Amino acid sequence: MSPLSPQIRKRLVIPLMGMSILLCVFSFLPQNPESFESLITNYFERQKLLAQEKVYLHTDKPAYASGDTIFLKGYLVDAITHSPNVETNFIYVELLNRKDSVLLRRKFKRTDGIFTGHLELSITTPPGDYYLRSYTEWMRNAPPDYFFSKVIPVGNAVVTDISPKIEYVNNEDGSRVMKIGFFNEKQEPYVNESVSYVLTDKTGRVYRNRTEKTNASGVLYLRLDDRSSIQNDPRVDITFNADKYDYQRSFYIAPSQEEYAVTFF
Repeated sequence: MSPLSPQIRKRLVIPLMGMSILLCVFSFLPQNPESFESLITNYFERQKLLAQEKVYLHTDKPAYASGDTIFLKGYLVDAITHSPNVETNFIYVELLNRKDSVLLRRKFKRTDGIFTGHLELSITTPPGDYYLRSYTEWMRNAPPDYFFSKVIPVGNAVVTDISPKIEYVNNEDGSRVMKIGFFNEKQEPYVNESVSYVLTDKTGRVYRNRTEKTNASGVLYLRLDDRSSIQNDPRVDITFNADKYDYQRSFYIAPSQEEYAVTFF
């Protein structure tokens, strides 16, 4: 018998390797059908004992002002089946600032399958974006990524007729420009007004601190060339310098179109 050619040997090696892998896999599977069924049953029993929970909250408004009350309604379900049949009867709700500091924490008890309650904002709460976070004691065994989180914008309770409008422009060189226009209630621009701004991140690091004037359209231009180096919630603090205005406002820079987040309930 003549020896096999290299081409034929190569064609035989791959099927033989596949058969070897299948034999190894089947050797580890239970040979008894009852034991296999028991394995599946034990898996789901362990899932019941170590079930992960999921919290979802509704708020009565999408945004608030200093001194407002946040009314909320919550649901607690099994993270896999989405069934409300969970053992936990209490959830924790926290209000955090952009530095992840907890400003308020409340504990609510479940009644008829739902949680209801409220958080009262102090009249001295600075305007800006805050986080509403919720979890159970059992959920603390997993990373905080499993906690419920929602952005809560808080405005200034002091009435002001300065209304900002924000727009982003992408330049050909890859940089971005943040355009902040300032208008009164009649949509008339605040022209040639001295405005100070500070560009910072969550850690408080200052990237830019300048004083400029609005143009003939009431717009202030902020170049965001160095935004790529600001990874911790870049923020712009705006202050009108004229004594006749009492205006201070924080704006968090929106992510570029390539960055996004989606959540479902």
